[in-house]
Amino acid sequence: MAGVIEKTSMALVFIYMLQLCYFFLFAAASGDAITTGKPLRYGEVVVSKGGKFALGFFTPGKSRLYYVGIWFHNLPKTVVWVANRDNPMNDTSGFLYLNEADGNLVLRQNSTNMLIWSTDLSVTGNYTAMAQLTDIGNLVMIGNESPTTVLWQSFDHPTDTFLPYSKLGFNKRTGQNWMLQSWKTEDDPATGSISLRFNTSGRTQVFLYNKNVPLWRVGYFFSGEKDVGSPSMRRQVSYAFNLSVTEDDNEVQTLYHLADANAIFRVGVVPAGYMQAYKWDYTLKEWKIYGSYPQLNCESYGTCGANSKCDSVNYAYNKCFCLPGFEPRNSTQWQNNNDASAGCARKKGRPSMCRNGEGFIRVESVKIPDTSTVTVQKELSMEECQKVCLRNCSCNAYAVADVTNGTRECLTWHGTLMDTQVSNKDVHDLYVRVDAIDLANYARRSKRELTKAGKVGILTACVTLITLIIAFFVYCKRRKGMGIVERRKSLGNSGFKIG
Repeated sequence: MAGVIEKTSMALVFIYMLQLCYFFLFAAASGDAITTGKPLRYGEVVVSKGGKFALGFFTPGKSRLYYVGIWFHNLPKTVVWVANRDNPMNDTSGFLYLNEADGNLVLRQNSTNMLIWSTDLSVTGNYTAMAQLTDIGNLVMIGNESPTTVLWQSFDHPTDTFLPYSKLGFNKRTGQNWMLQSWKTEDDPATGSISLRFNTSGRTQVFLYNKNVPLWRVGYFFSGEKDVGSPSMRRQVSYAFNLSVTEDDNEVQTLYHLADANAIFRVGVVPAGYMQAYKWDYTLKEWKIYGSYPQLNCESYGTCGANSKCDSVNYAYNKCFCLPGFEPRNSTQWQNNNDASAGCARKKGRPSMCRNGEGFIRVESVKIPDTSTVTVQKELSMEECQKVCLRNCSCNAYAVADVTNGTRECLTWHGTLMDTQVSNKDVHDLYVRVDAIDLANYARRSKRELTKAGKVGILTACVTLITLIIAFFVYCKRRKGMGIVERRKSLGNSGFKIG
């Protein structure tokens, strides 16, 4: 799996570089760029070489304010990037130009001579030759001393939309976060409260947040595994595009390309608190929502509260269960009102779980809990991981994930187990620490279930055997009857009278 991801990543990089080279080669003769002495004013647009995207001034919805942005060309105006989202202009006197003094791309309001927005580059000896809009929706600034050097690009500063070949990610050294942030409202591009971003604490994950409150844990990423935390998204989106995830000591990033080169696709976050994927319907000539997430009740972060699991696979409605060794924190609320938001807590009045006969109970086929606070140890087997957790009395659970080159990672949780979800594909087993009483009860119950399963197996085998015997006798009887009929026919054809 890891090899597939690495090959996919290399292919995407290769395609991206080819497009850049193409744009650099033909830039001088095209109308897809802003050059020195050629500013962009209200009412004018820059269109990418292949006519797929446009850059210009726009006023969203019922707003009376003005912005510079990028949108799909020749489609109903769908803005995918906004330069001055938090600093709009109040009239049409704005102009976007290349500053000859420092090489920056600058947006200024002429009526007030006010600086509205700038790329804010610190360029030394390599001033910008042009700002070019590419056919992948990326506004790229190219240096005049090295035409293949990208000094700045809009893909490094996304707003609310994730386009093919753009990226989301996090630089672990600089802290730069390539994330999506929703508009404030449908008519206001200002930075909203909904964001889609990486969380590299513990083990890398992607979250949908409302400010800093998690709404949806999109997925957790291991080298060789991706998006295993989102069953509905994986089922729907896997048909539309190929996702690539790479991570090293410096950076983690994800990008995607479309399975159908003719498809028009975008992913965005909306003020209502969802991540939505859209696909252009050529027949109806409109955007269709390809998926909206979180979709299932169990996918919303912490649906069943702490130390519990949510099961929407085996139940028509999401069903909440406490993890082994835990009980409802508010049993009345849990049982009578079907409200599990208070979650679960360790059972009261139970023996110590520190070197006192405790052990682990396996919780099968789940999206493992939030990994923001896990401790990660590499290249440990299942048995070694269990010993690590057992030795540390604060360890509440452990899981083992397969990673690159057949090695493994041991994950141990030392606090609350949050957002565990039953799934049926690309999942892991979670081993939860329990006291000696729960461990013994589980062993007896497992033995009874095994005995019951054995009895059912024996009964099934007996019924099958009896059915086969009956079928055999019926078959023999029919064969015998057919033989008598054949003999009678034979005698009749020979002229003998029978009977």
